[in-house]
Amino acid sequence: MEIHPVEAGYEVIETGAYRDFAGELRFLLTPQGSVRVNYDFTYVGTDTRAREIGLQFGVPLWCDKLQWRRIGEWSVYPDDHIGRNDGIAMAHAPGPQSVPPTQPYELDDTPLGTNDFRSIKRNFVFASLTDREGYGIGVEAIGSQHLRASVRPDLIEVNVNDWFGGTGAVAWGEWWQNYGQGRDLRSDDPNEGVAHNKVSGSMQLYLLSPENTTAWLKRMQSISTVKETNE
Repeated sequence: MEIHPVEAGYEVIETGAYRDFAGELRFLLTPQGSVRVNYDFTYVGTDTRAREIGLQFGVPLWCDKLQWRRIGEWSVYPDDHIGRNDGIAMAHAPGPQSVPPTQPYELDDTPLGTNDFRSIKRNFVFASLTDREGYGIGVEAIGSQHLRASVRPDLIEVNVNDWFGGTGAVAWGEWWQNYGQGRDLRSDDPNEGVAHNKVSGSMQLYLLSPENTTAWLKRMQSISTVKETNE
């Protein structure tokens, strides 16, 4: 591990191997409470397909309020649509579940969270996972990224994906014909011009508190407006 001062902050460089990947992680930490993470890895395992490529981190279970804005395929969605462009979702539904269900679809609950909470937020501009007071983590998208959160027994797992797609269905050809089977990862990289053995990307995080959450959200809203105008 290497640690270098960079302007008012520090950069931490960690090089090594993780499961079937070898490469490096770079963490740029600032006094303002932001962390920029860059990853650059080479795949060294057997041929496989990945449906998510990116970085994963965890937040405490009490950071159960997800707020997001994304650039969607459409400009208008129903207010309760899990694919809407902006919204707030709690990890679990406030009331009991029933069979047959009487609650709306977005509030169908599972141990991983409600449909609204755990659904992928494609092309998100920003997202935050906080408690009801505003303590937690903010994520600013770098380019076209996709965010997915899910509840685990001891934390809330957050995936910031630089690539997302494909389906694990094998019994119905129409599924993978329409959605693909994921991105090929091959250690020998047989196709020229296509780096099947390389994965890289970035993630931008911010520490949030009641003192700065409102200001951060306003700044993210401004960034969202600029990105939406440029789309």
